[in-house]
Amino acid sequence: MALFQIAEPGESAAPHEHRLAVGIDLGTTNSLVASVISASTEVIADEKGRKLLPSVVRYLADGSVVTGADALAAAESDPANTISSAKRLIGRRLADIEHAEHLPYEIEDAEGMLRIRTAAGPKTPVEVSAKILKRALGASPSRAPSSRCPRISTTRSVRRRRTPRVWRTSRCCAF
Repeated sequence: MALFQIAEPGESAAPHEHRLAVGIDLGTTNSLVASVISASTEVIADEKGRKLLPSVVRYLADGSVVTGADALAAAESDPANTISSAKRLIGRRLADIEHAEHLPYEIEDAEGMLRIRTAAGPKTPVEVSAKILKRALGASPSRAPSSRCPRISTTRSVRRRRTPRVWRTSRCCAF
């Protein structure tokens, strides 16, 4: 797959400059980071060689945070502090969630958005997602995005309000 770049006259990159692009899929179940360097695509693996990061975060009473496979492994032993599928809660109120009593963790309505009760205090779904994103971007420090990457493209699912079961994909760029 070739990358095609459009630039203003006089602002194009040097003809043989190696450019880096990074794509992030912050998924409800799993997340990943892929890079394209000079038209070569590669999913960035973590220090253990895993390319998929489970979108799970565990909050401990001492304030520390565990993400990914290690958090998923603790889901059965510490379900109240191990948050999965946090993206499904973004932009929702408690009344919007059917069968909230069946969730392994406690959620509460708060000003602006839901909060999830954890041993480290209440957390919003956005805060949980940010921990996953931070971990995904730091998966392999030697290959993580750097200042050489002017744009990072993320993919996220957006729920349409009028048709609750239809999901669309949108893309946004952060500069």
